[in-house]
Amino acid sequence: MPDEILLERLTWPEIQEALKEGYDTVVLFAGSIEQHGPHLPLCTDTVLGYELAERVARKMGKALVAPVIRPGLSEHHMAFKGTITLSRETFQSTVRDYVKSLARHGFKRLAITFSHGGNAGALNEILPQLANEFPEVEILAVTDIEAHAPFLRRQASMKARQAFTQENSRPQPCWLMTRTWCAGISWPRDLPETSAKTAKP
Repeated sequence: MPDEILLERLTWPEIQEALKEGYDTVVLFAGSIEQHGPHLPLCTDTVLGYELAERVARKMGKALVAPVIRPGLSEHHMAFKGTITLSRETFQSTVRDYVKSLARHGFKRLAITFSHGGNAGALNEILPQLANEFPEVEILAVTDIEAHAPFLRRQASMKARQAFTQENSRPQPCWLMTRTWCAGISWPRDLPETSAKTAKP
């Protein structure tokens, strides 16, 4: 596996070559630009998203990392200066355009999740639509991951662990999610199984 797997740090010929070599999976996290207390920067969820996305991609193998989506849905933090929020429609359109762009380039599998809990509902809502709109792409999704928290704490770097531990002065998951399944959507089997209940339409 190459040292660099972040799409934004690669040239287009490098990405073209990666696709030829079977790197047809992309990991996509949705983060935020919002307050995280008086001691952490607004980019905390975005930093966590990149850290976790890279570790998930390397665990999956032959996977690249898309730019973390940010800003996200942070209306509930707008009382804190500097927070930037998107409308639900803009956020969902952005996710759709990410998938559309990556599908056009020939990527066959997208693993989508989030590092900011405020994005969960909007992602949940749009994922079945994406599965129907892009049948040529296998969409893997975790939209509620409370059961994955121990795995994430093990896999995140010390810097990332420190960021979400300090936020409330005690260890806790960076986001709260439940694993959901819909048409064409699941989470890769090579990642830890969750005890959360699953539902299929």
